Amino acid sequence: MQRTAQTLEPLAKAKGLNTVGMQNLNSLDTGDFAGKPKNEENRDKLAYYRDNPEETIPGGESVQSFRDRIDPILMNIIKVGEEGGAPSAACVHGSVIREISRLFDKSYDSLKVEPGGIIGVFKDQNGYSAKALVKENEAEEDMDPAGS
Repeated sequence: MQRTAQTLEPLAKAKGLNTVGMQNLNSLDTGDFAGKPKNEENRDKLAYYRDNPEETIPGGESVQSFRDRIDPILMNIIKVGEEGGAPSAACVHGSVIREISRLFDKSYDSLKVEPGGIIGVFKDQNGYSAKALVKENEAEEDMDPAGS
C-alpha cells in the first residue's frame, strides 16, 4: 500500500485530490511464495491456485477470498465516479489488475501495465469495458513530482 500511495501522491498533490488508503485493495496474499523468485517453477505452482480459486495458498489466502474482498470495492469505485460525473482512480498492484481483466472479460496481457501504468474503465451502451491507456511509466526516476 505504501508503494501505491507513493505512486499516486504527485498526481493527487498537483490536482488537489484527496486520497484514501484502502487496505482491502491490497494484493493477493501469496503467503509462502512472497519474496521467492518469479521463476517458471514458482509461476506454475501459483497458477494451480488461480486454476483452483477455492484452494488456499499456503500461508496466504485463496484466490476466491481475494476476489470476494476486492471485486465489490472496485465496482464501488467505478460507481462513485459514475454517479459523481468525474473519474475515480485506484492505484493498485498487478494482482488487482489481473482481477480487473477477469471482471471485464479481457486477457491479462491486454491490460498488463508496468508500474506507473494506467488502465481506464469505461461504460457504454454494452456495459463496462477496460483498456490499458499507459502501459509503461515514461517518467524519469529522479523527476521532481512538485515540478519545481
